[in-house]
Parts: sequence; C-alpha cells; structure tokens
Amino acid sequence: MQELRGRKIGNLVLVLLLGNLVRRLDIACAALKKKPPRSEPPDFRSPQKLLGVCIHPKFGGWFALRGVLIFRDVLAPELERRQPADVVSSDAQRTDLVRLFNFFWRDGRYRDVIEVQERYSPRQQQYFNTLPSQRWQLIEQWRQEAACDHVGADR
Repeated sequence: MQELRGRKIGNLVLVLLLGNLVRRLDIACAALKKKPPRSEPPDFRSPQKLLGVCIHPKFGGWFALRGVLIFRDVLAPELERRQPADVVSSDAQRTDLVRLFNFFWRDGRYRDVIEVQERYSPRQQQYFNTLPSQRWQLIEQWRQEAACDHVGADR
C-alpha cells in the first residue's frame, strides 16, 4: 500500500499515514457510527467523487494533516472523547467549502471559508504552491538570495 509505511522500533510499530488517508479514516469512522449524512444541495449529487476537507477552528484551512502515529497496544480508556467543533455552521457554507476545495483548490480560497487567526507566511504559500518537482529549485533560489543578502550586510 503506497500510503502506508511502517517501521518497527522495539515493540512499537511506527506507521506514517498521509493526510488524505487520515481524512478518509475520519470519514469512515463517522460512517461506522451510522451518523446521518448532512444534507447537500442537488447540484452536488453527481457521479464524480468529491473529497472531504478538514477545517481547523483556529487556522481554518491553513494547516495540514502530515501524519499519524498508531500504537497497537496502547489504550487510554480514561481519556475523554470529545466531538470536534463544527466550525462550518451552515449547509450553504459547507457546500461552498466542498466546491472550492474540490474544484478550485489551487487558489486556496477554501482555506478562508471561516475567519482564521493565522495563515501560512507568504514564503510557505509560495513553497506549497510550487509543484513538488520544482521545489528544490525554489529552495536553491532562496538560498542564493539569502547568501546575497548576507554578503551585502557584511559591506
């Protein structure tokens, strides 16, 4: 499985899951609870599969699920299970969020579907908006700019 990479460390198994898989697991867990689906307007009933999106209460869409650690034999029954905050409060807002995320994800508008307290810096945005195959070139450009700035400061 491409999305799952495990590494044995002593008695622990370290499993790294990519963000999309984490979101799918979350959706699957909700389905297992037999939670009724939220209403969706008719224009979203299409044969095309739509991806779900996570919105953080503080950061909106300006965060990423980079990975998860799963410990097979670690249980914590005393931990309180809390429902996540429903920060996207209306069906119209949810519809807009899903539409923006699925069809206009590159422009990042979905990230600001709610009022956010903090965003990625312009440099982070530039990095994440750069194709992965071109990111090393961008990093090299930044390195050269920093070297020039450093030389100029020494004069």
